[in-house]
Amino acid sequence: MAALFAAAISILLVATLFFTARPNLPLFASQVPIQARTIGPDVALPQRLEGHVRTLVAQFAPREHTSITQLDAASDYIRAELSKHSREVEFQNYQANGKNYRNVVA
Repeated sequence: MAALFAAAISILLVATLFFTARPNLPLFASQVPIQARTIGPDVALPQRLEGHVRTLVAQFAPREHTSITQLDAASDYIRAELSKHSREVEFQNYQANGKNYRNVVA
């Protein structure tokens, strides 16, 4: 009886350690985005990347240090796209020459 109790406690400890040490992993396959479940090379990746570059160039121009509104709109777009593939996407805010800017960190 004591051995069974010790085994049950060991399993609970291992399970607790597994789920707390890796908190950002999904528990079920249904929580993983479909794109992440595909196996093999992503042959559409070059076209998708080109589409994102074209969107950034066409919709958010100019993207220079004086165009804060355009930079913020571009970073919103990038954050939205990255959020489709990662739970941890955030802005890194900073100041330069008295103006507020932000990076997207994923």
